[in-house]
Amino acid sequence: MIGRRSVLGIAVLCALAFSAFSVSSASATTAFTCVKNVASGTLLGEHCLTEAQGGSGEKYSHVAIEGTTAIEGSNEKTASKTTTPAVSVLAGTLSGVITELQCTGLSGKGSLTNKEEPAGTMIAHGTGIITYTGCTVLKPSGKGCVVAGGTVTTKELTAVSEGASTLAFKPKEGETFATITIEKCSVEALNKTFPVTGTLKGTVTGATTSTTEAGVTEQNTLKFGGNKAGLGGSLTIRMEKVGEVTQNPIVLT
Repeated sequence: MIGRRSVLGIAVLCALAFSAFSVSSASATTAFTCVKNVASGTLLGEHCLTEAQGGSGEKYSHVAIEGTTAIEGSNEKTASKTTTPAVSVLAGTLSGVITELQCTGLSGKGSLTNKEEPAGTMIAHGTGIITYTGCTVLKPSGKGCVVAGGTVTTKELTAVSEGASTLAFKPKEGETFATITIEKCSVEALNKTFPVTGTLKGTVTGATTSTTEAGVTEQNTLKFGGNKAGLGGSLTIRMEKVGEVTQNPIVLT
């Protein structure tokens, strides 16, 4: 659901950006930069969509990535027809109470390397960490609950591509994506630190990776405080800024 996205996104979502892309089948999946090319480009707009995906605007082309590339991701321009940030949302049940957290900001940094597996299959491999800001407790409402510091930072994450349109995310080590501390809540059972654990899959469209609360809940692989959780969010992955200059987005193909 546009505008209601993951607290870990994408995490996480992130995961996308700062994640290891790897191939789980015989078909190769490789990361490329998406570079403006008005003459012959087949991708459209700054999120590098095909015409069939609803892309519009200036033309872009795939350009190979060489060596290890520093990358970054954010939720900027990932909602409302890619003009505004997508809000990240994590939903589940904690201590028997329906709980929903929302974060308005998402950013992260990591690295990405294309390489050839022994079997001759090209993969893109990366790792990274996502930070969510502007985090608040939407449910239960009116109970005074807050996310400590208003920020959630993930552990180091990796991801594996399953073709060019799906990324499967997991922590680089162990099972914990992040820990979230809730405080100042009149529901005393919620005043503690809860882990977010497990795995999830995001959908890649152009340079943007997204999850939905309903979709991740249905996957039944992510837990919040030990219970099944849903995670919604979006992020666009780019090569890391040079000074204040935004660099090219990254796509899988």
